[in-house]
Amino acid sequence: MSNDMRIGHQVDLSQGKTLVLLERVLYVPKYHTLLLSDVHLGKAETFQMAGIPVAQQVNGKTLKRLRSHCNKVHPEQIFVLGDLFHSRQGMVAEIATAWSKFLEEMDAKVTLIVGNHDRIVLKSVFNMNYIIQFL
Repeated sequence: MSNDMRIGHQVDLSQGKTLVLLERVLYVPKYHTLLLSDVHLGKAETFQMAGIPVAQQVNGKTLKRLRSHCNKVHPEQIFVLGDLFHSRQGMVAEIATAWSKFLEEMDAKVTLIVGNHDRIVLKSVFNMNYIIQFL
């Protein structure tokens, strides 16, 4: 069993394909790809602006967890399957800086498949690819 299989829960699919379930992400060893969705960076800031107390550390914890997964599996690609950001109100400078730093640290190609919460990212410039799906 490879090291990739010892870091998460292995799921064997048909035709010998394997997936590895990590905490809130999916790793596809055959393609060296990490899949995640619904990150919602800036959600705490959005709620705080509405008077709802939410710990601001949630963004840092989320990015720390993602870094940890990347350090374990060393993906070549990361696909964010929608809703990387939460809202226009939550897109504060600290969020943009934290995500930019994350992108700089990753030795992987990052692609965002734009979700309904990600419309704000279209006005921001990050070093990653965007796939926009209009339904």
